Amino acid sequence: MIIIENPTANDVEISKDEFDYANEYIEIMPDSITIPAQSERGFEISYRPLVVSEQKEMLVLKSAALGTYKYELILKGLVSTAQRSLHFKCALGTDLMQQFKFKHYLKKPTVYTVK
Repeated sequence: MIIIENPTANDVEISKDEFDYANEYIEIMPDSITIPAQSERGFEISYRPLVVSEQKEMLVLKSAALGTYKYELILKGLVSTAQRSLHFKCALGTDLMQQFKFKHYLKKPTVYTVK
């Protein structure tokens, strides 16, 4: 969570498009917030990489009303703690079909194969 303070006497609206970052696995929610005068609000920052890794990333907010805020993020991709699995049990020579759902976090299309 990144908290942004509005020290001005006017309400300020900030969109997630005002953030600048290079890492494609960073996601900022909500799309926009309105910070009342003399108050503070926050954006939630999510990092969902595909591999276990650790790296630093600069996140910069450029707001016309509030100026420039720079944040150094330490991003950690950890090993999954709970692996859900799907089990098939059927006799030899028979077919079994089961449906399952999973969430795709990549921003680009991907082809999945089950063998």
